[in-house]
Amino acid sequence: MSSFVFWMVVSTLLQLGHPALATVVPSIGSAAGLLGVGIPLVVGFLWARGDTVSGKMAFGRGFLLGWVPALIGLVLAFGLGQVNVMVLTLGGVSSGVAGGLGALVGGRGRS
Repeated sequence: MSSFVFWMVVSTLLQLGHPALATVVPSIGSAAGLLGVGIPLVVGFLWARGDTVSGKMAFGRGFLLGWVPALIGLVLAFGLGQVNVMVLTLGGVSSGVAGGLGALVGGRGRS
């Protein structure tokens, strides 16, 4: 399994975990936005630190590491009635950008 696939799975599990946990512990729901962008930021950073990627490639793949799992988690949150349709779009894009920025910093501008 490549490191990209590994971190995609980790990110997806974390993104699915926080709306599920918010159902059981409602106070987690107030931090959902922070978790939603914090998870891809950290995952993008950790992935890029362990891989030999830099620049546009790091940002692009980091964007995917943030966007795809966030969208999956947001669909679950939407199904649970925790978010509205607008959050599906904005949350996915903001998580993608966070993942891309984390990967960009994690790759430290390697060429």
